[in-house]
Amino acid sequence: MPTNYAIQQAYTPYPPISDRDPVIEGNDDSNHLLGTASGDIMIGHAGADTLAGGGGFDVMTGGAGNDWLHGAAGTDVAVYRGALADYSYEVVGGTVTRITDLRAGSPDGYDRLTGTEFLVFGKETYFASFIPGAPSGDDARAQAAPAEGGINLQASGGPNGWLLDQEFYLKQNIDVAEAVSRGETTAQAHWETYGQYEVRSPNGLFNANYYLANNADLSAAFGTDEKAALSHWLTYGIGEDRDSTAMFSSQAYLAANDDVAESNFTAVEHFLLYGHNEGRAATVDSAWLGLA
Repeated sequence: MPTNYAIQQAYTPYPPISDRDPVIEGNDDSNHLLGTASGDIMIGHAGADTLAGGGGFDVMTGGAGNDWLHGAAGTDVAVYRGALADYSYEVVGGTVTRITDLRAGSPDGYDRLTGTEFLVFGKETYFASFIPGAPSGDDARAQAAPAEGGINLQASGGPNGWLLDQEFYLKQNIDVAEAVSRGETTAQAHWETYGQYEVRSPNGLFNANYYLANNADLSAAFGTDEKAALSHWLTYGIGEDRDSTAMFSSQAYLAANDDVAESNFTAVEHFLLYGHNEGRAATVDSAWLGLA
């Protein structure tokens, strides 16, 4: 089985998530926290909490107790303060990821996760579809992982075809998933014909708000136009190694990998096609995630 990659945190001086997005926080009772249509930071405490994300980029912490973290639409991050080795990991019924705290007293209890793309353990983050080295063993990891060690990519003749994570794309676009189930199209065909022109992200490594906020020239030119942001990233930004998500720093990746910097690959292209299988680390913008 391919070696997966860790995403290590690093501080960058951008506004903390609490300055951009609602903070939805429970108390020590059992709470049901509902996300908004924008990105949210959602914090549970003691008790059996349900955190239901909305349509944006949600960062969720269940806290103590046995919780259910449901990312819903958008790209979602579940945060745990312990290290990966402090938890067991298993897939239940093929759709629910269960994370159990193995530390004395089990301070985080166990959580059920659905619709969550990224998990942060201490200072490292992983794609939720594939967590390496989990105590629950190879069988559970194999059940959880799509092809290519966590990112289900399929090359095609299109100029941006290699960008598509089919599992992510279908989860984020129910209308496309339904059309695929009826045999009317494929994820690849829809992305290349329609999706890339409809501001549909091809994978978890693009976020229009982040891209605009972290590239002053683009925000000055495009304002908050997400369609223009995605078009620019596909046409120019990838080739210019511009950061497009809090989950991956192109500059840090190139600085850590001289062979990639000296090659004809862009950082994102190499990472998606090769780096994650080779165990190469990427860097998370922890300030943006509210973790700094």
